Amino acid sequence: MYVIKTGSVDETQQIQSALRERMTGQHTGGGPFSWRATHVALGNLTLSTSAYSGSVHGHADNVGKYWLSVTTAAGGRAAQGRDTATFAAGAGNIVTPGMSLDVSLGEGFQGLLVGIPASSIEHALAALHGRTVPPPRFTLAVDYASGPSAEVARLLAFVVDEAKRGSGLVHTPAIAARLEEAIVLAILRLPNDSAPAARKEPTFALDLVKRVEDYLAAHAAEPITLAEIAKVAHAGIRTVQALFQRHRGYAPMSFLRTRRLELARARLVSSDPGTIAEIALDCGFTHLGRFSIAYRAKFGERPTETRLRRSHAG
Repeated sequence: MYVIKTGSVDETQQIQSALRERMTGQHTGGGPFSWRATHVALGNLTLSTSAYSGSVHGHADNVGKYWLSVTTAAGGRAAQGRDTATFAAGAGNIVTPGMSLDVSLGEGFQGLLVGIPASSIEHALAALHGRTVPPPRFTLAVDYASGPSAEVARLLAFVVDEAKRGSGLVHTPAIAARLEEAIVLAILRLPNDSAPAARKEPTFALDLVKRVEDYLAAHAAEPITLAEIAKVAHAGIRTVQALFQRHRGYAPMSFLRTRRLELARARLVSSDPGTIAEIALDCGFTHLGRFSIAYRAKFGERPTETRLRRSHAG
């Protein structure tokens, strides 16, 4: 994460064109112009906060990414094609790539912005539906008062806040990959025009379930995303989850967690010199407290008790 501060409209335009979209802009009134921002990279996503003094107007001829904004102070107006959105604190917009954009921000505007490549949206949709789905166009205006949009706003605020605190969450690849996936999947719950018909259940359902289980067992210690599971299954993640529930009575990620716990236990009862924390991380767990709780629920004892019994046996 890095912080940007400038009182120059030209410099602001140059930085935003480099980090976000190629835009032209101007100071349109109010107090003296200034711009303060933070910039956070999360996998393929870019998250940032912005605070302006003075009102501004910006224009992009051809937007290259999906951009979702959350207004935290003051307000503004956005226009894309025939759609317009007026927003204030607690509202915002989501811009679709491939179209021009005009945006005006009022005096004292503050907000949070996330940029998502179209490829990230397309890959997530393919994982959800099991086939290529045309990239969606979202409803421009977004109200973050309740429902899925409020959840998106809280998730984005959490990630940015962790980055500001210097947390290792956004810099740990396994965690960052899941945060990125969570953000994209959460945004896809917002109103858009992509609603393909449900895919027919695969004929060889048990073969699909077994293929996924074999993959998860073989790669249990590695970071595994829902998109990877869908790729292995050659089916949408919703189909995979439904088949697991129907034929196994649990979710794919529950199977993965059980396999990871078994790997950790095998190492704890062996002569492995690693600490409990090191073993948990090596086996795919990123939160030691949750690992201990899951371990005790599975085996009826804490990891420390397993390690202690091994010591006594030796």
